Order: sequence, then C-alpha cells, then structure tokens
Amino acid sequence: MMIAGRAEEQLHLAQLLVTPGWQVLLGSPGSGKTTLLKWLTLEAAAVGVATLIVRPVEIEASIAMSALSDMVSQTDPALRGCLSPAHQEALNDLIVGNPFDDPGLIRAASTALLTEMSEQGPMLLVLDDAHWIDQQSAETLTFAFRRSLRAQSLVAAFRTNERSLLLDALVAGQSVPLSLGRLPDAAVASIIGSESSLTPALQIGLAKYADGNALRAREIGRAASRGAEALFMTNNVSVQGNPLLSAAQLLSPEHLEVMYVAAQLRDPSVDVLHQLFTVDQVGSALAGSADAGHSITVDRQVVFEHPLFGEAVASILTNEQRRALHSRAALVVDDLVERGRHLSLSSASLDQATRIEVFVASTHAAASGSITLALQLAFRAVDGLALPDLSLANSDTFMHVSSQRWIANLEFRLDDPAAAQRRLSALALRLPDGEHQVRVALDLAALMSWSQTLSVGIDTYKMVLAQSDVGDAGVAEAGMQLAMLQINAGTVDEAVNAAKIGVEAGYRAGGQIEAESMAIDVMARFLNGTGFDVQTLQSASEREDLQHWLSVQCPPFSLGPFLYAWCEDKRALHQFEVRRRIFRARGSSTALLMGIPFEVNLLCSRGRISEARELVQLGISVAEFDNELSRSLSRLGEARLAAHVGELDLAELAVSEAETSFARLEFRLGAIEAANVRMSILAARQDRVVLLETGLRWMNSFREWGLNEPAVIPGLLDLIEASSVAGAKRRDCGSLVADKISERLRGWGEGIQGIARTDAAVAKRWAAAHFSAARRTDVKQTRSLFTQVIHEFAAEGRVFWVARAELAFGRFERREGARRSASELFQSSFDGFEACEAWRWCETARGEDRGFGRRQSSDLLTTIELEVAQLASLGQSNKEISAVLFISAKTVESHLSSVYRKLGINRRTHLHVALIAQQNSGESQQL
Repeated sequence: MMIAGRAEEQLHLAQLLVTPGWQVLLGSPGSGKTTLLKWLTLEAAAVGVATLIVRPVEIEASIAMSALSDMVSQTDPALRGCLSPAHQEALNDLIVGNPFDDPGLIRAASTALLTEMSEQGPMLLVLDDAHWIDQQSAETLTFAFRRSLRAQSLVAAFRTNERSLLLDALVAGQSVPLSLGRLPDAAVASIIGSESSLTPALQIGLAKYADGNALRAREIGRAASRGAEALFMTNNVSVQGNPLLSAAQLLSPEHLEVMYVAAQLRDPSVDVLHQLFTVDQVGSALAGSADAGHSITVDRQVVFEHPLFGEAVASILTNEQRRALHSRAALVVDDLVERGRHLSLSSASLDQATRIEVFVASTHAAASGSITLALQLAFRAVDGLALPDLSLANSDTFMHVSSQRWIANLEFRLDDPAAAQRRLSALALRLPDGEHQVRVALDLAALMSWSQTLSVGIDTYKMVLAQSDVGDAGVAEAGMQLAMLQINAGTVDEAVNAAKIGVEAGYRAGGQIEAESMAIDVMARFLNGTGFDVQTLQSASEREDLQHWLSVQCPPFSLGPFLYAWCEDKRALHQFEVRRRIFRARGSSTALLMGIPFEVNLLCSRGRISEARELVQLGISVAEFDNELSRSLSRLGEARLAAHVGELDLAELAVSEAETSFARLEFRLGAIEAANVRMSILAARQDRVVLLETGLRWMNSFREWGLNEPAVIPGLLDLIEASSVAGAKRRDCGSLVADKISERLRGWGEGIQGIARTDAAVAKRWAAAHFSAARRTDVKQTRSLFTQVIHEFAAEGRVFWVARAELAFGRFERREGARRSASELFQSSFDGFEACEAWRWCETARGEDRGFGRRQSSDLLTTIELEVAQLASLGQSNKEISAVLFISAKTVESHLSSVYRKLGINRRTHLHVALIAQQNSGESQQL
C-alpha cells in the first residue's frame, strides 16, 4: 500500500524491517505520522516481525508510568512469566495501577522484559505521539532501550517543536530524525478524492485549503462527502488550526459534552459516562462520533481514532462549559489525585476547601511519582491567592509558607534548583523572624548544599545558627545538617562541635529530631576518634519514636550502615538493604546511592559478585536521570566492581569521572572512597612503584582527614602490602611508607565503645604480618600473624581478603624455602580469587607458584563447557543451547563466562577461532 506523497518516507521506514535500527519521525499535527506507523506495523506483520505499539494520550502525560503500563499490558503474560518473581511482581503492579515505590526495580524489570522479547526474534517497537509519554515512563524506556534494543527496531513519532527526554535520548543514540514536510497539492487532491466522490477538478480546487496537511485533506474530503453545503456552511476549509475541528463542529452541544468528558477522563469507560449523562445521551454521542469516523468503543472504553479530536472538542466548548463538566466529573471519580485534578479545573477561582483538597492531591501525586502533575496541582492550588500579611501568625500565613516550600521542593525534584532557590529566597525576604523564617532558611540551606557545593551549604547553615529565635528544633536540625556537611568536607573537629550544639538542642526538642541529632553526634565522635558509647544510642532506639530514625535515618549519611561498613561488620549489609528499601519508597535518590560504593566493596570482599552487579545496575538505573552527585556515586560503585573483576581500564575511567565531580562538589567522603578504588586498581595491576608514590601523597593528606577515619582502611591494606614488598627489596620508598603507616596505626580503634572495631584490629594485624615478613627476623611470629589474619578474614566471610592473605603468606613461605606450603597457599589463594571472580588476582596467584605449570588442566574446558562453546560458535542463542543440552539459560551464561575467561576472549564471534586454536595447542602438547 502506497501512502499519498510519502513514498520516500515509506522506503526509509521499510529498512527497519530488514536492518535493525532506531528512527524518529517529526511532523506537525495531521502530517501523517500515525498513518505511516499503521502502515509499518502491517508490513511488519506480513514479514513476521513482532510489533509492540505504545500510543499515549495527552490526559496521561503527567501521570507517572502511564505509558509504560500501557506497553507492559500489551505483552504476552507467558513472556512475563519467564522473568524473575521480583520483576514479574513489579510489572503486574504496574499493569493494575498499584503504587510503585521502587523506580529502579521498574527499570530493571522493563529492561528484562524487552530483553526477553528481543530474544524471541525480530521485533519492532512503535511509539506514536511519543511527546505525550510521561516523564517517568520516558526515563524508564530510555534506560531500557539503551540496554536491550540495540539489535531490534524502534520508531517514535513526535510533534515538531515538542521536546522531551525521550526524543533527546533517541537522537543522541544516532537516530537522524525523519521530518514529514508539506504534502504536494497532487497528493492532497488524491487524499480528498479517497474520502469523497468529487471530480478531479474539484479535488484540485479544494487542495489549496489543506495547506499540505494530510489530516486536513482527509477532513475536507469527508466534509465534501456530506455535501457541499456542510463543507462551506461551517467554513471548515479555511481553518488553519486543528484539522479535526470540522468533524467536532458537526456534533450537537450535548454530544460535545459527552466527548469532552471522555477525552478528559483517565478511565473513559462507558460506565463512568453513564454516571454523568443519560444512557441515551452517551449512546447517541458515541454513535455520532463514530459516524464521523473519530471514535470507537473497545471493551466499553471510549477510544479516539486521532488524539486531535479531543482537542477539537475542547476548543469548541466555552470555559464555563468545561468547568461545569469538570465539577461533575469530580463527583464520580474515586481516585484522590484524579478528583483533585478535576477540581483544579472546575472553577476560575477556587474556594478555600477546594484549594486544600487540590493541594492534598498534589502531595499524593508526588508520592506516586507524578511530580509534573503534582507541580501543576500545587500551582493551581495557590493561583489567584492574594499575598497575605506574613507578619501575622495565622492560617493564611501557614498555608502560603507551606505551599511555597512545597512548590520549591517539587521544582528541585524536577531538576530546576535555580527556580526553587529563587522562590525560597524571595519568601525568606518577606518573612519576619520566627519559626516560618527558620524553616525556609533551613530549606534553602539544604537546597544549596546539594545543588551547589558543600562549602555553600556549610556557610548557609552557619548563618541559620547565627539567627536569633531559631528555637530548639531549628538549632537541632541546623547543627545536625552542618555537622553532616562538615564530616563530608573533612573538618571533623568542627563537625563534633556542630553536632554537640545539635544534640543538646535535640534533647530539649525531643522526638524525631532528637534521634537524628544523636545519630550525627555519634558519627562525628566516631570519625574524630574521641569516643562515644554507642550502647547508649542503641538503648535509646528502644523508644518507639526513635527506633526508625536510628536504624535508617533521614540524612544521606545514616549512622548504622556506614558505621558497621567502616568496621567491616556483617550487620552492615542487612542495614544497607533496609536503608535502600526505605529511601526507594521516599524517592530519595542521592541518599539511596550514598551507600552503594561502600556496599559494593563489602559484597566484593565477600565474593558475592552477582549481588554486587545487581547493586551496581540499581545504581545506574537510579542515577541516570538524577543529579551530578548521584551519577558520580553510581560511577564509583561501577569502578569498585570493575576493579575487583579485573576490568581495570573501565575502572580507571569510572573512578576518574567520579573524582572530577567529587572535587568540584567538595565531596570528601566520595574522594576518600575514590582513592581507595584507585589503590585497588594499582594493586591489581601489581604496579607497586606508582602505588607507593600515590600512597605517600595519600598518607600526607591524612593530617587533614584525621587518622581515625575508618573509610581509608581498604586503600590502606593495599598500601601496607605494597610497602612491605618494596621494603623487602629496597629500603627507601617502601620503608618510608611502612614507617608512616606504623606511626599512624598506633592507637587506632581505641576510645570507641559498644561496637567491634574489626577494621582497626585487622589492619594492625595485617600490617604486623607484612612488616614482619619484610624484616624476616622472626619466622614463627610471622607465620602466626598471617594465620591469625586469615582466620579473622574468614570469620567475617571476606573471601577475597582471605585469598590476599594466603597469597602474601605464600610469598613469605617460598622465600623461606617451604615450597610445599607455599604451593598449597598459592593454590588456595587461586581458588579463593576464582570463587569471587577476581580474575587479575587469579593470574597473579598462578604466576607466583613456580610449580603451577602442573595444574594447567584448570585452563582446559570441561566437557559441558566445550559443548556449550561449540554450539555458541555455530550461532545458537543461549535459549537454543539450553534446550539442546537440557540446562537453564542462566547455566549456559555461566558456562560461557568461564569459557571466555579460559580462552582469553570477550566476544561470541571469537569462539570459533579460539576453539580451533585450543585444539591445535592440545594436539601439539600431546606430540
């Protein structure tokens, strides 16, 4: 089928069915985008390409995840059944409209679904009117497309001059937009003729009125088919606005009202319409619209053939008519947010009770993820209100201050911190001293802390504390937040003083703020090494009003998880899990991501690599559309995992990007962890010279950080090992670093009660063992120290560090001539590294054992690995291989990972040559 005037565009789109790719269509309303997409889906069906169509409507453009829910609901339930239970549950909740509290899980589930669909065969994903895809769906789809649809086809249609995140992402993915220009008069005339029985001369005569627009041409033809009188009586041919205005003008006033409500309802079911109009009115309106070819009823749902029809209907009704219809709709809508939306449009001037209801709807919309809709409702709730006298402490002042703070919060969440800052600054200037002024000042300080730099936030909080009449709650919060920022900026002594001010005020204020200030006070004292009885804090947590805040506290630097993580305590992993769950529900992305680099380190240390990968993936999904700090924290988690598994170039790139951002934001805690990762990269490369040079600079900076900073320990362990090896060979740099470390380690872990300082104890023992090995003065003591370190690491489940200790112990034993013991330690070390997928360390352990050549069989493929590799080299997919060998697709993936490592390749296409090379190598060894 040829579309008039669009042959070139059809040819271009047809290529998507042969060669996978992405394509963006741009055109004005009625230019023919939808017609082209319908043709393409028919062509796809004819050649056996599966299609999935997403067609959002304007009414849902601000409702979170509405477009994604539409897409998922169209997929085969059996296909969704192939996903993990967690992913299935997330997608099912999305379909039925349950509130979602985990955007990261939704993104992961959507990616898994599209990946599963891609593996079924060629697929075409069609997004019509993509400019109306809601923000959250656009973010999720953008994330999923980048990771699952590289080998499939996607086409998305946008209105010209409509910008969206999704459009930018698709164009950035090297999709050159295909613009639909003005149709020639001959093509317009043929469209008019296809809808009417006019003579060719009349078709050409009317073509000029269509202005090259395909939809307008079709409407001219339809109007003509109803008779020339209808065509010229309504003057539709001269309309340059909505092409469907002619069809809408033919409806009666009663029919227009039914159609308008149907266009404005999120759930435009016939049953809902029957609650607002008589059965005869609804039936007659639907019949009249259907006769004009612009609406159909599917499963008792009103569906418009073209979205412009709803706009045309709205343009005919007066403002008074539309408001009256919204008032009636609000009476029958059950959903709180939808009721608030209709109420917001029900009157030019809302009364006080309605404003409050709309404002409450705004908070519920934000909680459900519809931030754009929440901001629209919030603006509507305050629209037209006169500025109250803010010097009076009455309900008007309270409402004004609360609404302005809420709107600023939404503006910040929509990535417009400048607008939020202007709003709060203007509000602060109008407020007299008092509780409201303090609250706004605290909001402004928090906003500037995360949108600018830590130093700006610190100065702002100091200004708040310097104000008079701040009150105990205000002082407690300002002191707590100031201490948190100072901890992060490295001025721990000042943080202790600020935390003291905060906790003293918190005791007087009581409740939730008391718990927060107590937690920050503990952290500041802990990091400063001045000591604090944690048991006091833990006993306080038995109070119901403090328990939640002590386990997972609101500020990004919560006490429990980080305290336990820095001390290498097993309880940290559980607390991080709880912390993630709560911050996901709150939508606090930066707070959620704050712990990911530390948690990835804990998981890698314990050999739980699959969990670490899932966590890194979560970080990527959450941070991709968040602020710079979130993205940097996510990149740091990626760097930590990549360094562990030996992807050192990737780790180097990721940590460099993170370091740049941390330096600009003055984010010291991130800079410390980035330094740890960089030391880990150098240790994996066995580049001890550079490691020592870096370590010296790092050690000198300890004076600024304070030696009792637990976060430095991961890098310190690498530095201890490097300095001991270098010190054994040459007495300059290695010994200098070793002496500095020994000096710094004295007194570590003392003064902290109520929590086991595993980090400090093991670091001391690790240093003692390595430095004793370097001196070679007491062999028995050295062996005892290494044995203790191995046992301590094993007791904590730290598989990776057990292997590191065995490697170092093996080196010592080899130097002492105990070759059998050394070989056993090297082999055990290799097994440990292999178990936790630390491939570069596997190579190091193998190279250390002089007799390792006798164990080359570990590099040979097992029988099942060989079978999997041979089938994969023939081009079979993982699912096809799993069906042939009667194993799961996950097992196939695991075997292929082992095959790639053993053969030294990283691509499926390299398998054939690598297998031939290994076969030839095996034959030559036999000869």
